[in-house]
Amino acid sequence: MKFGEYFRNLRNSRAVTQQQIADVIGKNPMLISNVENNKNGPFTEEDLGKISNYLNLSKKDRKELFVEAAKENGKLPQYIWEYFIRHEEIFTLVEIITEKKLNNEQLLKIIDYIIKMTE
Repeated sequence: MKFGEYFRNLRNSRAVTQQQIADVIGKNPMLISNVENNKNGPFTEEDLGKISNYLNLSKKDRKELFVEAAKENGKLPQYIWEYFIRHEEIFTLVEIITEKKLNNEQLLKIIDYIIKMTE
């Protein structure tokens, strides 16, 4: 599913109009329409933040919104990228995961371990 379709479904599930989204981010409603029809790429991270706050998204839904935008853009959110460039170890971790071609189950075990380790 393209970001535009994902976003339209999200917006409609919250009974929010394109005009309301446009007002929240200070843009023209035509931009919202163009995003939803995949004529424009996803919103900026700043706009995604404003939208997620306006829609009162849960942490999980906010993450999903940012992930869908990142997949469409083909780049990591800025805050994640900044963490990457400050910590060489994260590059090593991702390199190992990539080389070993870990599956979802293995990745979920790593995530679970990290969560438990940091509690």
